[in-house]
Amino acid sequence: MKNYIIAFFAALLCLAACAEKPTQIVTPDPPTLGTPGKRDYVWTVDTLYYPYGEQTSMESIWGSSATNVYAAGHEASGSSASMWKYDGKSWQKVGLNTQHGGVIEGPFDLHSVQGFDSTTIYAVGSRLYQTFSQTFPFMLDSSFIIKFDGKQWREEQLPARAEDLTCLTCDSKQNIWCGGYRGSIYHFDGLRWSLDTSAKKYTNEVYTNIGIRSIGVTAGQTMAMAMIFTISESSRILMSLILTDSGWAQSDSFVVENGKEKFGPFMWTSPSNQLYSSGSFGMYQYDGKSWNHFFQSDFGIWRVFGLRNEHIFAVGNYCSVFHFNGRDWSKISIPSPDPTLCLYGVWCTENEVFIVGHDDARSYVFHGK
Repeated sequence: MKNYIIAFFAALLCLAACAEKPTQIVTPDPPTLGTPGKRDYVWTVDTLYYPYGEQTSMESIWGSSATNVYAAGHEASGSSASMWKYDGKSWQKVGLNTQHGGVIEGPFDLHSVQGFDSTTIYAVGSRLYQTFSQTFPFMLDSSFIIKFDGKQWREEQLPARAEDLTCLTCDSKQNIWCGGYRGSIYHFDGLRWSLDTSAKKYTNEVYTNIGIRSIGVTAGQTMAMAMIFTISESSRILMSLILTDSGWAQSDSFVVENGKEKFGPFMWTSPSNQLYSSGSFGMYQYDGKSWNHFFQSDFGIWRVFGLRNEHIFAVGNYCSVFHFNGRDWSKISIPSPDPTLCLYGVWCTENEVFIVGHDDARSYVFHGK
């Protein structure tokens, strides 16, 4: 488990670099045509904090409507992960395990939430186990997936247990992907979950840990971003993988170094079926063969979400919020209690936007409407 924690924080450091020069705004060519998305928001801030836990760190946000929004992440209470729900008026903690009114047994953690509608929602993370050891590690984890059926959150039955899951992509109800540490990738075809370990072939005696950071799906193509670490964690490779009939195959890669990036670790598929990635220096657009710099930023971009080509949000380090309206990018100011806060998730409707960030102790949801 120690390696997992080191790998996770190493990825955080990859996006933490911030240059002193002003943000550069790049307009794509050709610009899309359509009604520009809304930018004039009135912002409110909600603080999510569970008083019986040391940390409330939300890493993901998704909703089926502006009155049905979920945030999921880490809760250092020792009993369960943390999930919160917004009903249009206030945020309330969701009872998931048996200690909090749910039906899920034992301790677990969550990293990502996503769904299709108010009655079909998934969240992924890790099932936690005590080792009863007198030395580190004191806890071990394995793959964990839960589903909301409109009435209750229940644990999904997996064919085999792999490692902690950190990313989730809901393409359709018959095509769901999630990935995590040690090259763990699960796929749901509408009937059952299957485990794919073919990405592990890219590890060897030097590169021993491969973490799946995101999975992107477009028409006829499925891609994954994998961060590969050395034993000493001193060197990292970011690799883009493409799913073939014989498993995952390398598409491109580069050594992660300060000031250099060919694409980012976090992917997002637009409603028009265009694949993007985001990272330390902005956003990249995939043309079917290579990644092109779509938007350049001096602040690391963690997540991207939009309803259409004229209404896209990108959020990241130092409370950075950018909006693309089909014609140009604009930086949006939000009323943050801490200007150095990292923003980890974004979700929007046509007229409202929800952005989540945390300082490890508390999480903050910025609501624009």
